[in-house]
Amino acid sequence: MLGDICIFIDMIWYYFQKIVVILRYISIMSSKKMRKFLLWMVSIMISLSANAQYREGTISLQPKTGLLLSKLTNMPKLSVTDDYDLDNEVLPGALFGAELEYQVTDMLGLAAGLNYTLQGSKWKDYVTPNMSIKDTKIELGYINLPIVANVYLYKGLAVKAGVQVSFLTNAKLKFLFEDKEGFAPTGESFYDGCHKVDFSIPVGLSYEFDNHVVIDARYVFGLTNINVLDLETEKKMKNSVFMLTVGYKIDL
Repeated sequence: MLGDICIFIDMIWYYFQKIVVILRYISIMSSKKMRKFLLWMVSIMISLSANAQYREGTISLQPKTGLLLSKLTNMPKLSVTDDYDLDNEVLPGALFGAELEYQVTDMLGLAAGLNYTLQGSKWKDYVTPNMSIKDTKIELGYINLPIVANVYLYKGLAVKAGVQVSFLTNAKLKFLFEDKEGFAPTGESFYDGCHKVDFSIPVGLSYEFDNHVVIDARYVFGLTNINVLDLETEKKMKNSVFMLTVGYKIDL
């Protein structure tokens, strides 16, 4: 597989060189302004490849932690009275784990990760003079296995995309009910109502500083309908997660 990837990269580099030659030819045949513009574009493309700072064949480990904002798409509104429903909104969560990366070329790295996320979705609070329902949410715990390709555009800047498989560890429905007699936190398992495996597509950007600290921002598009109790409907409940993490890259 690694040999096929190298062949693919070599092919891209071959055609890139051909495009550069064509652009140079066009620049000679075009007007003075067009020639300057095309030469500027070529110089930018060449500088991007020249400024890659990663050596081919190296391996690195990156422990990371961070925060996330998650939501379940097509979440139904929560009916608290006959004439009042609560809208859903994003739920803050957390992530911790690590990522192992192999540098295929000086511009392309393949990374496999293992992390745990606490995510889900929540509803808005309901408050009246006599009672309140607060912090109503579905909490989902996942062990995630992302595999992403990192394309380094300039120094530590990389764009990334890949696939991710996630395994559900727990699922709970929680809320806090309060009236004049006091308050009562309530929680019950939602595990049997969820698919245990979730597939998704992560995309994002990252930047590595000179001290090997890495800031990573990703958006994860869920592909799986997590709700096994509502498979007959057209609306699917899928994970939608934005992640912002801080990591430290260690060369192995």
